[in-house]
Amino acid sequence: SNKSLDTNFLNLPRIVLGIWDTFKSHRRRWPNPGENNSYLRWIQINWKDIPLKKPDYVIFFGIKKEDIWFYSLQNWILNFVWLFNKNLILKMQKYEKSRIFESTNNKLKGWSIQKSVVDALVYRELKTRVSQVRGGILGVFVEPLGVMSVFLVLFTLLRGNNGSLDILLFLGSGIVLYTLFSDIAIRSSNAMLANEALFYYRPVKPIDTVIARTLVESGLYAIVFLVIILGTFLIRETIIIDNILLLIFSYLGLVVFSFGVGVILMVATFIYPSIIQFIPLMMRPLWFISGIFLSLNSLPSWLRPYLSWNPIFQAIELTRHSFTKNYYLNYDEVSMIYLWQCAFISL
Repeated sequence: SNKSLDTNFLNLPRIVLGIWDTFKSHRRRWPNPGENNSYLRWIQINWKDIPLKKPDYVIFFGIKKEDIWFYSLQNWILNFVWLFNKNLILKMQKYEKSRIFESTNNKLKGWSIQKSVVDALVYRELKTRVSQVRGGILGVFVEPLGVMSVFLVLFTLLRGNNGSLDILLFLGSGIVLYTLFSDIAIRSSNAMLANEALFYYRPVKPIDTVIARTLVESGLYAIVFLVIILGTFLIRETIIIDNILLLIFSYLGLVVFSFGVGVILMVATFIYPSIIQFIPLMMRPLWFISGIFLSLNSLPSWLRPYLSWNPIFQAIELTRHSFTKNYYLNYDEVSMIYLWQCAFISL
């Protein structure tokens, strides 16, 4: 009487499944016996008429025979319907099974087509990015590394390396993560206009272009970030990652948030094309209020609660804390949960 271990029949007792396996007529009438309780009820009512050696009815089912009069009436009705509409019921079951299979197959086919479209768009985006800069693929990494080098020299001259986190990682975290968000958001805002010719092909959807750009930018800046981390390791000759999971989830949280904002901007600029002129202007204040050059703890106490609403600032602070526990975080102001909440809300 124990339940079956077969994943397709978990709600059926083993002995009932054994009876179903034994009789072809049962399998024909109930092709999915675990779908509901109809087969189990039929077995209960017709227990004594099944030509097999079986345990006692009351012991097995745990109910009294006189309590199943209602099920007997239900079974009589079902047998009557089965007798006169056998072919109709079988056709309905066959149709339902084929409909479910067709729906699942269509979804899998759709996902496969979308994956192929995104792969092609990623290749196109990479080719476009590489062709727009000198030096090929290496030129793509020069911009963020060059910007960081300039600020690194300035910060080293002004404050030295007296903080709790190495200046390379401090500046690298801020510049890479902010540039990641900025590039995904700005490049997604004109995704529909830049790829308008591609939408004549039915499989290509507007959101595919944003997905492709997000994948390209997040992949490129992940490599840049990795170069910075490895460079710091070679220079300092010490391991500088204290919590790698925190580093990964902070980065991914900002990627998802940037993707959500990118989709919003893509739709907004399509409906109101003039918005695209103001997006770079909107990004400039973020450069100063996202913690690229400052830690949240170094700011005045009255200002911190307001700036901590910024998800980019949150991601940068969490990333810096992942390198060393000595980098102080006030958990009332910085939270991984808040970063991912912002990411899902943007989606």
